[in-house]
Amino acid sequence: IAVYQLVTTAGLEIVPQDGGVMMVEQQVSSTHPLPHPNTEDDRLAWLRLLRSHRVGISTFFKLMAEHGCAKLALKMLPEIAQQAGMKNYVACSVDRVEDEMRASALAQAKLIFSVRMTIP
Repeated sequence: IAVYQLVTTAGLEIVPQDGGVMMVEQQVSSTHPLPHPNTEDDRLAWLRLLRSHRVGISTFFKLMAEHGCAKLALKMLPEIAQQAGMKNYVACSVDRVEDEMRASALAQAKLIFSVRMTIP
């Protein structure tokens, strides 16, 4: 049994200092493995999160650790983006991900959803 530890930033703490403020990242760690996407809805949510603008693999794992599942992370993404200064953020659409899944099936490719940082 492997232990997965994801260290993520849960937010920023604003610390007053002479002449201004400083933002300090608050670290949150989890030793719980991510839940495997067992349903079609879960797999769609994982792909939508991964295909969303400015979400790479590190951000994906950070969001999953902070929110517990891709569906909740997707729901929070516009608010997170707004806090980062992005306006009118829209996550990757269900249609785009369904198109990708259909194309994968036509190419006889198998999508691999792994909760590990390594490829099986």
